[in-house]
Order: sequence, then structure tokens, then C-alpha cells
Amino acid sequence: MRFFLAVVTAVMAWMAFSGSSFVNPMVTVGVAYSTAPESVIPEGRMVSVLKAYVDWHRESGRGFRYRLLTEGYDDDPTSAIERLKARGAKVVMGFPFSGQALKAREVAERLRIPVLSTVASSPHLSGIDDWFFRVKEEFSQETLIISSILNSLGVRSLAGIWSGRNYPYSVGSIKEVLSKTDVRFTGLFKFPEDCDFLQEYPIDPPDGVLIYADPSVSFWTVQFVRSLWPDAKIFMSRWSLFENHRYLTSVKDISFYYTESYDPLGEVQGDFADYWRSITSQDFSVSVRYSYGAMEFLSQVFSVNPSLSGRALRNAMSVPREIPSLGWTIRTDRFGDSLPESKGYIFEDGGFREVEL
Repeated sequence: MRFFLAVVTAVMAWMAFSGSSFVNPMVTVGVAYSTAPESVIPEGRMVSVLKAYVDWHRESGRGFRYRLLTEGYDDDPTSAIERLKARGAKVVMGFPFSGQALKAREVAERLRIPVLSTVASSPHLSGIDDWFFRVKEEFSQETLIISSILNSLGVRSLAGIWSGRNYPYSVGSIKEVLSKTDVRFTGLFKFPEDCDFLQEYPIDPPDGVLIYADPSVSFWTVQFVRSLWPDAKIFMSRWSLFENHRYLTSVKDISFYYTESYDPLGEVQGDFADYWRSITSQDFSVSVRYSYGAMEFLSQVFSVNPSLSGRALRNAMSVPREIPSLGWTIRTDRFGDSLPESKGYIFEDGGFREVEL
């Protein structure tokens, strides 16, 4: 009798587990993040958002569960992606900087595993039938808007400041701006390496300055530019504002132009927004918004079929989509690239406003 009861109990437990697993299947997602010093803040924020999304998704009972695997790397994500696939990841997320994303795409092609970038925007990643996907539009839209603002303001001379490891984005974006304007380019300088040179051998003050600084130093880059060329109009790349809206807007009398897909004045609403506010005092930065959008991208795909993997998953991710994010809707094309949605904004007198073009 005891043996019979034990068998029945075991069978019922197995059925309960099987039923739970069937009703709530598990989707394993890998996250590759850079441990380079200049990447700690933005990549750390990205990982924290992805983990928060997984918890929120589980608590909201949305039909399947996520299991998040993480692997760190310094500069080259190759080994991290390889390890994540070996551990069972169906897709690998991360690669917010274009240099990382370009390498990740090569690995994804070789391993036949989809990779999803949160904010990489190099046009070299666009329009290709590959295993690379992203939720941020390429920087051609950003450079088009910046060029239009430069022309409308009558800017005649322009300097560029860059820093960090995101060279493909910085230099490629500046070249695009120059190709769309008639401004005189006075030079491209790296922060902080070229600071002493510029102070010892000053150039004619430019009318405008394009800043493509690593997020960890963009605050100090702006302060340097304002002290060196106080009358120059400042144009911030979205990369430079990755986590620094709050700090830059606190600087006295600062004014700068930039572009973005969402209205910085808009109230962020929704279930995840409420959940985020309940667990942290951090604001809805670029990283928070696009990391959430990337997870919503995956949730749209896996809600149809949580068992997707390999080429079937790649094909499903290639279907054009409209993905609700925090403050706007991300639209993707058949290549998995995000379509242009940006507008130009200026921050001055303590507030944002849209620039009429």
C-alpha cells in the first residue's frame, strides 16, 4: 500500500511539473556585456534592465518564462557569444556600441545564432540578410537631422571630439554630417589625449562642436569644450547621452542639440514603467528604454512559439514588426533593422523643446 501511494505521489508530482513546464516553457537568452572600464556604467545599466524585465515578465504571467545567462568580455565579444551558445542560449543580446556589434555580427554568422543589439547604430549593420538585429535606427537619420540644424543655424565651421572605443560610430557619423553640409571642418580630436595640444596650440574657435564622447566621460568632455570654445554651439551624439541626461542638464547655463526617437518631455507610462519605478530610483535613460524595447522584440517573437531556435528563430525575427517601447513605437523591417523615427531637440534654459526643421 505504501509503495502504491509513493508511486501515485511521484506520478502526480511529475504531472504537475510537466504541466507547469508545458504551460510556462522556458526561453534561454544570453547577455554579453563588456567589462572595459569605460563600458561599466552603460553596460551595467543594460544588464540590470534585462534582469528587471525577466522578473517583471515572470510575475506578470505572460505565458512563458525567461532564463538569463550572462558572460563578460573586454573588447571582443567572440568568446562570450561562443560560451553563451554552448550554455544553451537561443539568442544573445548586448553590443550597445557599434564596434562590438560589428564583431558580434561576424560571430553570429559563423555560429548561426541570432544576436540582438540594444543601441548600436552603424549603417554598416543595415540592410543585410544576416543574423544581426537591433532596435535602434542607424545613425544616418541622426546625421541628417544634425546637418539640417547646422544649416538652419548658419554654422560655418565645425570641430569633432570623440573618445572611448566606439571609433566606427564616431568617425562614420562625422563623415556623414560633413557630406550633408557645406561647413568647414577644423579637425577631429580625441578626449582627453588631445586636450593639452588644443590648449597649447589653439585653433580658431569653431561655430559648432560635434561630441561623440564615451558616456563615462561625456560630462567632462562638454565641460572642456565649453571652457575652450565658450561660444560654440554643442551637438551631442545619442551615444554621448547614453546615461548622462540627468548630469548634463544639471550644468548651469548649458545648451546642446541632439536627436532621439522619443519625446524627452513625455511621461513614461505602462506596467513595466510602474514596475521599474517600484524597484529603483533610476530614470528612464536611453539604455533603459532601448533595453526594454529589445526584450519586447523577443517577447513578440517567442509569444508565438517559445521553442524557436536557430534559423527558424532568425526567420521569425526578420518579420517586420511594431514594438511598443517606453515612449514610442519601434518599427523594424525585414532585415531586423529599426526604421527612422527621430526628431531634433534642444536643451536650453533648463528644459527641452523640439527643433522645427
